[in-house]
Amino acid sequence: MSESVMGKAEVGLYEKEKPSMGQAAKGQLILTNRRIVYVKYLGGKFLRVKVEDYSNRIEEGLKNDGSFEIPLKQITEVKADRIWGTGYLRVRYRTDMGEKVYSLILTSMWTMWGIIPGKSPYEDMAQRIEQLRKEASIA
Repeated sequence: MSESVMGKAEVGLYEKEKPSMGQAAKGQLILTNRRIVYVKYLGGKFLRVKVEDYSNRIEEGLKNDGSFEIPLKQITEVKADRIWGTGYLRVRYRTDMGEKVYSLILTSMWTMWGIIPGKSPYEDMAQRIEQLRKEASIA
């Protein structure tokens, strides 16, 4: 089965359970039928971040320092949640070193095929990832 991009968005990433007031790492979240990919944008805290679309160049984007991938089969929880009235997406997964968790806040609209009417973008993302995760565990 070939890999297909199912959705993408610009996000702020927090390497913890919930977002905080601290600065988020800026990048692109790419959902495929096999994995979640986070490509950290080039640039730093005091430099202008270079925003690019890596959805057609995933492997190239993964070379950016701070980028990573999570195979769908390793995800144990994906949940839309809220803190301080702001929505976010939490992704929990298994690694060889134990469990990890990331929280993501959208900084652009979630772009994908077949948007679910009446759902928040975070609920839509969580539902799509959960659906793909179940399909990946069957394959």
